[in-house]
Amino acid sequence: MMQCPALAVLALLTCIGNGLAAAPPAVVAPLVEAQVTRVIDGSSLDAVVGGSRIAVAYLGVTTPSPNERCGPEALARNRELAGIRVLLEEDPAHRVDSIGRRLYYAYTPDGRSIDEILVSEGFGRAALNDGRHAVLLAARETEATQGHLGCIWKRATPSGPGPIAP
Repeated sequence: MMQCPALAVLALLTCIGNGLAAAPPAVVAPLVEAQVTRVIDGSSLDAVVGGSRIAVAYLGVTTPSPNERCGPEALARNRELAGIRVLLEEDPAHRVDSIGRRLYYAYTPDGRSIDEILVSEGFGRAALNDGRHAVLLAARETEATQGHLGCIWKRATPSGPGPIAP
């Protein structure tokens, strides 16, 4: 006789527990493979996706232009990370930038986030947008800033200036 009330309580707790469970994770867009044809700067490249040539800008990071301080270093690191093939993740809220480049989060073929690496290593700043990875990238920028990492955040030395102003 005690078994039925115990089962009822267990069933009730299971139902309540399911209602309190965390919301399911946001749907992540499938990664699209792209053949890199040219790395433009620290946060953009030209690529072939599905047979079409497109200009790609990284959604999560901004880097100095190649003719600005730290720009050549950001370009070199992006070339190293992008190589000849990248995986691209679209964010439906951010498709194209102001000059017509397609916006994507970029990943190395083994799944490492290029946006996150560039920010974490001090080659770029977290982009100021509400993209899916914005909070993570802002945290990585804070860590890089506090650690004086990379070209952008290193401390001033006798041979060069300090951090780049925002």
